[in-house]
Amino acid sequence: RTSMSVVQGGIMGFGRGGRRSKMKERNQGASLFDVEGKAMAFLAQRDYSVSELRKKLHDRGFPNEHIEATIERYLELGYLDDERAAASLMRVLVRQCWGPMQIRNKMRQRGFSPEIIDEALAEHEESEWLESAAKRLRSKYRKEPSEFDQKEREQAGFIARQL
Repeated sequence: RTSMSVVQGGIMGFGRGGRRSKMKERNQGASLFDVEGKAMAFLAQRDYSVSELRKKLHDRGFPNEHIEATIERYLELGYLDDERAAASLMRVLVRQCWGPMQIRNKMRQRGFSPEIIDEALAEHEESEWLESAAKRLRSKYRKEPSEFDQKEREQAGFIARQL
């Protein structure tokens, strides 16, 4: 005997179609209120860039005119702010000992403009990046950088070049 999901192909979200496409079909007829509610649910979790929120709403199949109206309204109300989202992401990544090159790439992937990325990176001084690199090295090797052997010095140089 075969299960119902295998026979009907996709009833459980597997195979062609699946849950995602059904959700998109259902969301095409969504009202502006529905789009605003979904956007607010996303923003309640964390700050998003404008392009990131636009993509998430678009991926869920909401009508473009409702997406743009929601984004415009949320920008006016201050619920959506690229500079605030960039600063928030920056704090998280610096705390995780990411270097400026990695942060720049991550922020670019999230849809931030080059100007906002440069502004967020400029808020951190070089001494902070060096302190972050030293912290990363200590956690990786469990000793001070002055105690490194040749191989560890080469790897430490690689990490320093990432800054």
